[in-house]
Amino acid sequence: MLYYRNNGSTVQLGNELGHGGEGAVYEVSDNTVAKIFSDPKPRYEKIKRFISKGISNPHICTPSELLFDKNNEFVGYLMPKAYGHDLAKSIFQPQLFKLKFGKWSRIELTQFLINLLEAIQYLHDNNILIGDINPNNIVVKEFDEFYILDTDSFQIDEFPCPVGTMAFTAPEIQNRDFGTFLRTKEHEYFSLATLLFEIYVPGKHPYSRTGGASLQENIVKHDFVFPLGDNDENATPKGQWEAIWYNLPFEIKKFFYEIFKENKRHSTKEWLPVLRTYLTELNSNLYSRAIFPLSTQSLTSDKTLNMNRRDITDKEIELRKIETILRPTNQPQKIAVLELSTKAVKLLIGENPSLIKENIQKRFDFKCFFREASKTDTGRGLDINNRMDMDYFRNRVLPTIISYRRLAIEHGVDRLYTVATAAYRTAANRDEILACIRTEANVNVRILKKEEEAAATIYAFLFSTKNKEELSISKYQMIIDQGGGSTEVSLFKDRSECIKSYSMNLGTEVLRTILFKEANEHTTLRQALANADKLIRDRLDTLYKNISDGFPVNGDIFCIAVGTAITKATGKKGNPQQHDTVLTIEDLQTKVQSLDEMLKSQYTYARELYYAVNHESNYNKHRNELDGQIVMRLGLPMFIAIMKRLGIPKLTVSGTGLWYGIYYQQLLNSNQ
Repeated sequence: MLYYRNNGSTVQLGNELGHGGEGAVYEVSDNTVAKIFSDPKPRYEKIKRFISKGISNPHICTPSELLFDKNNEFVGYLMPKAYGHDLAKSIFQPQLFKLKFGKWSRIELTQFLINLLEAIQYLHDNNILIGDINPNNIVVKEFDEFYILDTDSFQIDEFPCPVGTMAFTAPEIQNRDFGTFLRTKEHEYFSLATLLFEIYVPGKHPYSRTGGASLQENIVKHDFVFPLGDNDENATPKGQWEAIWYNLPFEIKKFFYEIFKENKRHSTKEWLPVLRTYLTELNSNLYSRAIFPLSTQSLTSDKTLNMNRRDITDKEIELRKIETILRPTNQPQKIAVLELSTKAVKLLIGENPSLIKENIQKRFDFKCFFREASKTDTGRGLDINNRMDMDYFRNRVLPTIISYRRLAIEHGVDRLYTVATAAYRTAANRDEILACIRTEANVNVRILKKEEEAAATIYAFLFSTKNKEELSISKYQMIIDQGGGSTEVSLFKDRSECIKSYSMNLGTEVLRTILFKEANEHTTLRQALANADKLIRDRLDTLYKNISDGFPVNGDIFCIAVGTAITKATGKKGNPQQHDTVLTIEDLQTKVQSLDEMLKSQYTYARELYYAVNHESNYNKHRNELDGQIVMRLGLPMFIAIMKRLGIPKLTVSGTGLWYGIYYQQLLNSNQ
């Protein structure tokens, strides 16, 4: 078969290399092939426009010259020849992947994707969309030698791409006639993300799931089941797919989650820096280089990351009973507070209520109080669905509540005021928990609203701080209360008016779970810490969006900080010594750096640290010290980030906290 170029020179077709509904492809030379259309006329203007753009890229088999028959009728075009294996018959099939690219690691895989994205970005810059992105149209010989085929179907200027592949089609254009409209870049970004997902998780579609509807229905419903941190339902395909997902860096998982779950889109320009960072981290051994890492589950696959989802309403009367009468007297001489937090159970008794009340505006003295606390790790009893394991609760928590009630009686307490925080507030079976406490410990409990926690905490600081002068002249007061289940960030004006309060699901117990949730047996500690830091930063972005209208940046803010991480960061033992300590951003950064270096020098893999702090034989002083170091390493960056964002150079540590605030509230409300 003989055809002609524009200049009149002849082209001799060789062997047929393949054919389809549109036509056939023939060999011309070692580096060139010809595509001859079955129905060429409708394609002439589009191919001519394509050639006129002068597209030149070694990875894109674009039309280079038009071909005509002896009657000068358009029949097809010449293009570069492609070598290698198409994705559908190599990378998308794990066994063939291992056979054809067995020497590849995730370094080569990521470099291939970077090269591919750069080629696609080149097309986008020239107002060209691939349109029908699918694994049959990309041929790979090596990570730096690949070819994008079927270019005559590309969308070029006003010429649409008339074809598409359902599995790679954006939900909003499913079941549409592709030849009747122009695709947008957002449509292309969805297809591209699907391709990236199936390359990183070889051959597994992002909407594959255990059970559920058809693939097309899942796409339309955004039924993506690979989790980012925590998910209501985790129907992730098990085995190697789960292991691959856990070994991906947070930023890549975040992009996939946003695209497939939240229906956001990320451009090639957004993807490229993320992949380049991943490549650098792979070369630094921060992540596993294995294409198919060993199939292991997350270290904490059964633990929740959501200890702060629910709040309390005024209608839930049974959750609001705060007072327990220990001695039936009309004039109670002594009151106490029992705080049931996510991490501990705490008892605070005012030894001389009359003296405390008399000196309330004059001086504060820790010696006026008896205090006792036991670390119960209550939040660890919540499963992934936020249901409290009642056997765990009865064995680990309830005995402390009972013993502290008894201790209050021994100290002559007349009224016991009991409050509970995030783990109790969010528990799916919180009614059952409170019923257990009432019947088995004979104690009433008020589960606090989120805003009540913030109000009581700053209330305590106002009465207890020695730095009343600086506090009094500040226009705004902000409190960062990092508890076990949540972190409350609240802004007050003139020490009384709460302007804005935002509660984040980032308590220290949650932070610890984040560290191990994204890790398995083969995850390095460096990788686990990096992923945790990124997830924390991502959640802080939500905080910034919520506080942007109410929080002054670089304003006159007196910052108060509460919580285990910040009190331990003072380097002092005991709340009386920690109270009123001033810490700068530089102080906190130095502490985080030293903790980071210390933990990484002692533990190579996340599992080693996990077993050190969770194995039953390690419930001792060393275990508690190590747990405190983890809490600081994960918790302090949050304080640093918030301070930097709002232009706050220093903070003042509060050693009093919620239980003192509740005590003063009840003391001033009593008839004593």
